[in-house]
Amino acid sequence: ISWFDFATAIRDINQYSCNVHPIPTSAYPTPAKRPGYSALDTTGFKNTFHLNIPNWYDSLEKCISIMPA
Repeated sequence: ISWFDFATAIRDINQYSCNVHPIPTSAYPTPAKRPGYSALDTTGFKNTFHLNIPNWYDSLEKCISIMPA
């Protein structure tokens, strides 16, 4: 997922009415150079530890549900 997808999911789970606008990385300059595309691959972790990693959205919902208001 992108940071936009992540922010949109947080908005949706919390039923906020705010707008979330996607921006390109070039519009958010940082001192560190960022790759154009990067993804977290959990295959090695799953294979090493024999664990099933839940879907990110399900995990986000759970995390938000246990956070204090």
